[in-house]
Amino acid sequence: MKLDNIYLIKLIHILQSFEYSIKDFSSYINRFDMIFKKYEYKEKIEYTIKIKALIIITLILQIFTISIFYFNIIYFLIAIIFVYILTAYYILISYMILYPIDFILKKYIVYKAKRKISKIKDIKIIAITGSYGKTSTTNFIKTLLEKDYIVFSPGKSINTLLGISKKINDNLKNNTQILILEVGAYKRGEIREVMKNYPADISIITSIGTQHLERFKSITNIIKAGEEIIDYAKKDSIVIALKEIYDYPFSKYGVEIKFDKNKKYIKVEYDIKNFENKKTYFSINKNTYYTDLLGYAMIGNLSLAITCAEIFEIRNIQGKINLIEPSERRMYPILEEGILYIDDTYNIGEESAKKTLEYLNDMKIKNIYKRIFLVTGGIVERGKESESVNEKYGTLIESVVEKVFIFDTPYKKYIKYGIKNKSKIIEIKNYKEFEGYKKIFIKGDCILMQNEITDQYYFKNNN
Repeated sequence: MKLDNIYLIKLIHILQSFEYSIKDFSSYINRFDMIFKKYEYKEKIEYTIKIKALIIITLILQIFTISIFYFNIIYFLIAIIFVYILTAYYILISYMILYPIDFILKKYIVYKAKRKISKIKDIKIIAITGSYGKTSTTNFIKTLLEKDYIVFSPGKSINTLLGISKKINDNLKNNTQILILEVGAYKRGEIREVMKNYPADISIITSIGTQHLERFKSITNIIKAGEEIIDYAKKDSIVIALKEIYDYPFSKYGVEIKFDKNKKYIKVEYDIKNFENKKTYFSINKNTYYTDLLGYAMIGNLSLAITCAEIFEIRNIQGKINLIEPSERRMYPILEEGILYIDDTYNIGEESAKKTLEYLNDMKIKNIYKRIFLVTGGIVERGKESESVNEKYGTLIESVVEKVFIFDTPYKKYIKYGIKNKSKIIEIKNYKEFEGYKKIFIKGDCILMQNEITDQYYFKNNN
């Protein structure tokens, strides 16, 4: 982790961390103290063509402004100071200059990808969305199908229209039989755009949760965004979701779910049978399977994948389940000297966090793990509800874990409110500092490692 002291690069990094949201970026730069504030970045800046273009245009504009005053040394020095202070606004101007080119280029990339798919006869499209579980479910389905079919998936967490289209253009083969798309969104309409361009034969909904609630503004918007994967799928498409999705209290949020008579709806129910030799045995439709994947949420994702595989008449499903590897940073197991570290650092939502702790508590009760430890930065993207949600999470944490390592994040104090036994709390700055505490763990312990909080949450909450 290093501090980036170059002001232009710092601001470009913040713009990229905000995923080019001009609204978020503009609200951030309307502060004077951010010029001097240093941040310990959690992520490296990705120097895409777009980022490089923004840097070049910004520098040209700044140099041009300063050069106007070259004839007077006093004015020249004053111009340098003001241009430096106003760097963020130069970036915004550069973004607006670049926008038309960027817009046209994106349209062309999508058009090219659609045309490529249209030339592949009988290709089937599987689209997957949900508040969490998209990447894991995508990976599971790909593993179950790829021995029997020619399968293509854009890749881990590539779930936007532009990202998907780029990968299709670059890597999709002309003999592909099944295209698996992970479809994400931060607002209503984003899933619709993907589905209008790549309508699905099979739509899968993994979950409905409060992840990204801060961006969606309401549960109603989250539900309606998820509906788009069904509404804009092919007319005779198949819809797969867990029973808990069908049983969700939609009316509570003013949403009326209508079932299209032309579509086939599959309700997936799984039942946990037992745990043996660190494997979970579960049944779906009277068939029993087992896996060494960790967590109830993962079993749910795997159940969706199995149901999808059955539609394609895949044989020896258990044998193919054995080939599945956990996704990085999503309940990913790391065994060191008999101690299990579970890397779940990709993201964290209220529902997935609760499910994971409940699972680990059950494992402790069954003496599969001796003690449970947690490393966390808190539950993000809950806006005004951050205090109450993280306080409740703290209460749940206390009932399960031996010790909790809490990062110095904007959510730390709320988690601490929920933990009555303060002796369970260990405050740390980052994972590097956590390494020094590994000596307290013994064989048979389990340590769940959650998010350290990405840059955008630090930027937003330090406003």
